[in-house]
Amino acid sequence: MNEALHRRQSNQRTRTVVEVVDEQVAQNKRKLTPLGGRLLEARRAIERAGVPLLTQEQVERERAERRGDEARS
Repeated sequence: MNEALHRRQSNQRTRTVVEVVDEQVAQNKRKLTPLGGRLLEARRAIERAGVPLLTQEQVERERAERRGDEARS
């Protein structure tokens, strides 16, 4: 890989889902339903509050716990 390209890529931070969706909406590449808009606003509030998102493993564990599947946790 080109060293300059690698350096530029390593300096870029990962964009959030909110940033990506906002950009897509602004470019008319995505339309939000009313529910989608409310969910995006909820996610935006979570990001602003600095609440860390769950990992896939944490989501699966919580799902198993809520369903009463103790064998998976």
